[in-house]
Amino acid sequence: MKHMAFQQPVNKTRGSKTARRKNRSRDKVYVEMLELCAVPTIKTHIMFKCNLSYAILEECLGMMIRKNWIKSFTTDDGEKYYVATDEGRKALKILNEAAELLK
Repeated sequence: MKHMAFQQPVNKTRGSKTARRKNRSRDKVYVEMLELCAVPTIKTHIMFKCNLSYAILEECLGMMIRKNWIKSFTTDDGEKYYVATDEGRKALKILNEAAELLK
């Protein structure tokens, strides 16, 4: 039998944001997405910069599009972008004010 050295268990989340971050409420996710979509942004950037799974991204984007907080458009080269609407900017302001009151 081959001798194996003792190995420390691997902490795959060490040093990452997920190791320090607790689960966020949907409101916080919406705020992050609306802030990011102040300028046209592709879906992949939203997913990675907001640290979302694809399923959660799809769920939140769908809700925000239905509420007219975010709209999508496609450029001539076929790239799909998402941008906050006036309604979305109003919602962002209200969500930020509510967060301030709850502090």
